[in-house]
Amino acid sequence: MLLLLIWLVISLVLGQAILQSWQSRFNVLERLVFGLLLGLLAIGLTSFILASLGLAQDLALGLSLVCSAGYLISRDRRNFKLNQEGIHQSLKAQIKEWRALPKSYLWLLPLVGYFCLAIIQLIGEREGQLTVGFYTVYGDYALHLRQIEFFRASPWLSLENPLIAGLKLNYPPLVNYLASLLTQTGLSSLAALKATSLLGNLALLLALYRVGQRLFRPEVGLILTYLVILAGGAGVLNLVSDLWHRQYFWQASSYQPLLYTNSPLNQPHNQAYWLMNFSFAEFLPQRGFSYGLTLTLLAWLEFYQWLEVKAKISIKRIEWGRVLSFALLLASLILIHPHSGLTLSILLACNFLVLGWGRGWSVWRQPLLALGLASLFGWLLLKNYLIFGDSFKLHLIAGWLPDQATASPWALTLFWLKNAGATW
Repeated sequence: MLLLLIWLVISLVLGQAILQSWQSRFNVLERLVFGLLLGLLAIGLTSFILASLGLAQDLALGLSLVCSAGYLISRDRRNFKLNQEGIHQSLKAQIKEWRALPKSYLWLLPLVGYFCLAIIQLIGEREGQLTVGFYTVYGDYALHLRQIEFFRASPWLSLENPLIAGLKLNYPPLVNYLASLLTQTGLSSLAALKATSLLGNLALLLALYRVGQRLFRPEVGLILTYLVILAGGAGVLNLVSDLWHRQYFWQASSYQPLLYTNSPLNQPHNQAYWLMNFSFAEFLPQRGFSYGLTLTLLAWLEFYQWLEVKAKISIKRIEWGRVLSFALLLASLILIHPHSGLTLSILLACNFLVLGWGRGWSVWRQPLLALGLASLFGWLLLKNYLIFGDSFKLHLIAGWLPDQATASPWALTLFWLKNAGATW
């Protein structure tokens, strides 16, 4: 558990350094959640790359932590001191900033409780079997938990299919790999899966609220958040009612749950549960979706800030540090959840068509340059077997993209734009 504490502290400070380099205008709660998510993903991605190069997984994690700590120390020693901008600020300033949080955040507490309760109750172990309360969630949880166990059991990184040995894995593995790294600190696979689910969904809540608040006002942010998260409809009310009456979802066989989801779909009472199944299947077990969408929203918020600020002044130089950091963030979506990039591409394209011509190239060159570099990084990632040989199978994770053998550096961006209609 000491290693887990060290990892969390380094991740949190690293995330604060990333947000500080972006000059982000987030409050203390958002810096805590977004910083922890960014720091964990950065260390997980570094460890994944080192393990892909042939290092043992525990050694790769150790080197990632050492490199991250070394980077923070060399970058700015003040990151480890109490200061107003960092997360380690004085107690008085901390209390003052907590009190300044938007009161509308109180309306998000029911959603936070909803996710905590659902994550705790919907999956567990009983007599050595995985049990869960909803059919669509059961299969997804079983797959992701098995992949975590697969990564955990092997001292060396392997991208073979964890369910059918010997076949190629064709799924973005980073979040499951991150959960498997957490198991090296003393957590069980089930606890690591739940922890990463809770962090991803909490970050997504704040990101959705922030986008609505930034574009319109806090009330719109709340409405947007509830619409997206509670897309399951009346199933939420049924869940609360059942938990209130102490009806927990533990009746499950080794194949599928037996309490609700074996009922016919055409019965009105059961439709609510089936609707909620879709929401749970997306946001709870498939943590890549919540992580990827959160990163996409954060990137879009920073792009929007770029456009808003740069439109008022003359830009004569490119801030390469910010451009590169955002390009790496967008490229990492390939390993987290590639479809999330669709949202960002659509928003950028719409903004450029509506606002770009009047603002000029100097305003748009940094966001577009970051997107172009992300496409180049993505292409190199998919082309890595040309350098490392077929034993380095990282290019297999995005097999649904255009054929890697003939893909251009801009294939990823073109894929996002050509499939934009899927998000509507």
